[in-house]
Amino acid sequence: MRYLLIRGGAIGDFILTLPGMCCLREQNPDAHIEILGYPRIACLALGLCADRVRAIDERGFAAFFARGADLDPAWKSYIASFDCVVSWLYDPDHILETNILGCGAQRFLCNGSPRPTDRHAAEHFSSFLRQLGIPAQIQAPSLTASPSDHEQANRFFQNQQRRWLALHPGSGSAMKNWPLDQWKIILERAAETGANGLVLVTGEAENDSAKRLIESVPSGWPCLRAASLPLSELAAILRRCSLFVGHDSGISHLAAACGIPTVCLFGPTDPKLWAPRGSCVKVIQKGTAMIDILPEDLISACREIREDLTTS
Repeated sequence: MRYLLIRGGAIGDFILTLPGMCCLREQNPDAHIEILGYPRIACLALGLCADRVRAIDERGFAAFFARGADLDPAWKSYIASFDCVVSWLYDPDHILETNILGCGAQRFLCNGSPRPTDRHAAEHFSSFLRQLGIPAQIQAPSLTASPSDHEQANRFFQNQQRRWLALHPGSGSAMKNWPLDQWKIILERAAETGANGLVLVTGEAENDSAKRLIESVPSGWPCLRAASLPLSELAAILRRCSLFVGHDSGISHLAAACGIPTVCLFGPTDPKLWAPRGSCVKVIQKGTAMIDILPEDLISACREIREDLTTS
């Protein structure tokens, strides 16, 4: 049996789809499963539930979204090689479905609306399993790291053995970000989290804020910056940390999927739908305005996680 899973979307969306993909793999251990997605994100599924990843933005695939398009023969042959194609792409007029089936794929499943409204995204993104007659036993995603990623993490930490606090001050929307001054207060009180070293996770959008935050790192603390790293490498680094703090963002989902204690700050989005899934995740939300969350709220959540880990 050959499955093609078409999954675009951002980091968090993909990680929340992994439980369903892994359930498909568990029920079909001998199947060949490919993902048509963004390789820098979909690579997280390799070795976990996928055998191969192909880029969704390759030339030729765009034509599948045009009615009556003249499809590339190589793409038609590729699609025809699969017994079942599952898509999470928005296709209200069934144009993609028509073109996929027209290539000779035996079955096409659409996972439904692109956004959940009444249940957690992990369950919503796994609804295709019911169409396949597979019991949806959805568990929190659990990511592993390759030997090469572990080696990269070794080089990153340079053999420093500390209780690392990983902090990600950004997200995909300014409305979901905690004010920078609040983050600076947290760093000034960072020792209260139980850590004694900082890993600052940033992308290009957080370059300016990172420079300001580094100024508030406690004296004597090493500060390592994980800037725009490949996700698999970042996952290996996060697994070495004692605590992660971030917003409603894909990196928070990545941290939770690595199994480290995670504190996630929510504002305008609904954690009932979008909270990270993991073995130890705490969500802080006080209304829809991020500024309503106080530094003490975050410090208290960090203490609670430490107590939970001590008593468990």
